[in-house]
Amino acid sequence: MQQELEKDSSELVPDKEYLEIVACTFQVYDKVFSVEIEKVLKVLENPEIVPIPLAPEYVVGIMSLQGEPVPVVDLSILYNLKGTSATERFIVVVETVNGPLGLLSTGKPDLVYEHSAEVLDVDEISIQYRVKKRDYETGKRDT
Repeated sequence: MQQELEKDSSELVPDKEYLEIVACTFQVYDKVFSVEIEKVLKVLENPEIVPIPLAPEYVVGIMSLQGEPVPVVDLSILYNLKGTSATERFIVVVETVNGPLGLLSTGKPDLVYEHSAEVLDVDEISIQYRVKKRDYETGKRDT
């Protein structure tokens, strides 16, 4: 009898490939972006962001994640996106080769089973735009 129950319950569970979350999607005005789920550390709603004097325009500021500084980037500036002011602000914190990086979202992020938007290479963003955690810990930029 127990053997039959185990067999029946296993038939109720669909294949794992259909349940696997592969990405986190988020909106910046009218554009939807996607980040590999393995890169996502956390999603935060309306965190406190402290502006950084003399930082590039696309760096909104810095936030704290468990006591560690995390630079926050506004993709609307990097991708020249326009829209109305968002009433909600979410930050998708991702892991990059240069440390954690916050990505500003104007819409509530979602977890998805397949990529349905432009997939961001967050490592490339952190390298190309020289956004490194250590730059904001010491206040110095690499040259």
